[in-house]
Amino acid sequence: MIRILLIIFGLIFTGFGLIGVVVPGLPTTIFLIIAAACFVRSSPTLYNKLINSPVLGKYVKDYLEGKGMPVYAKVISISMILVACSISSFFILSDSSVIIKIFIILLGIIGTIYILRVPSSK
Repeated sequence: MIRILLIIFGLIFTGFGLIGVVVPGLPTTIFLIIAAACFVRSSPTLYNKLINSPVLGKYVKDYLEGKGMPVYAKVISISMILVACSISSFFILSDSSVIIKIFIILLGIIGTIYILRVPSSK
């Protein structure tokens, strides 16, 4: 059951990554890294297809080889985290408890710190 869920999540994140290739403002690299993590634990075939893809493989390979994320991908990713956390905390969950808002903001901070710690590439 977990294997099937990981494949489904991997496919969803691959879809987000594909959309991010053509939609400005939507990150690609982080979604593909998550998809690769799902596939490596569930389907070696899908993992190899992602890694060897002429369009998407470069993003994941650069990250896995320690080359990191492109600076523009970092900026877009962090911007999207800030926008999503702000909208969630102040507009969508405006009537929710403070604990939930703090939790969302902490998750955004953790994600931002992680992205900042990843090496930058060209």
